[in-house]
Amino acid sequence: MKKEDKVYLLLFLFAFVLFLSVLWLVFSVPTIEYSGFALDSAGNIYLGKDGGTIQVVDPSGAELRRFSATTSRGYNFTIKDDQVLVSHWPYIVTLDLYGNEITREDLTDIDYSLFPKYSKYKFTDADGTLYRIKLLQFRTKIYRCTENGDVCIFKMPLRDLLKKSMFIGCVPLINVLVFVGLLLVYRPKKPKTTGNASVF
Repeated sequence: MKKEDKVYLLLFLFAFVLFLSVLWLVFSVPTIEYSGFALDSAGNIYLGKDGGTIQVVDPSGAELRRFSATTSRGYNFTIKDDQVLVSHWPYIVTLDLYGNEITREDLTDIDYSLFPKYSKYKFTDADGTLYRIKLLQFRTKIYRCTENGDVCIFKMPLRDLLKKSMFIGCVPLINVLVFVGLLLVYRPKKPKTTGNASVF
């Protein structure tokens, strides 16, 4: 096999793997940043996921359940008295800890500036303990703030971290692939030389 053919084969394999990666990302809805977080009285962590889903994990990080945030658009949420409060204009929806709707308020006629906006980066539980979400070393983590310093209670699962890395890395990889492809297609061809030398 010619060297040029090997390059084209490698490019094809690279493009095929990239195509499969993009398909996986499209259908699995990668989480780039959590849409807020909160904790219930049992210490379970509720994570806002892209696509309008709230994921519940126990303190060890094992998934317990998922339920709809009642919208596929942007939303804010928190937990108060072991009830999930989700705000997305023009509604404030109260859910139980399993995602069952309890109440829904239509706030269309209320000044938007008065609409409650819960913090995506911190949460205070019923005991007054503060929790913060941080992005460190590319991996999202949640910390409990104590007098003796911050204690990590949650790390983004490796599966989400992999999808996040692939999602962010796909754009430059596609650019590299296009650039190399164009370089190979439009590179100047060397003029053919004959074995006969001209005599002057």
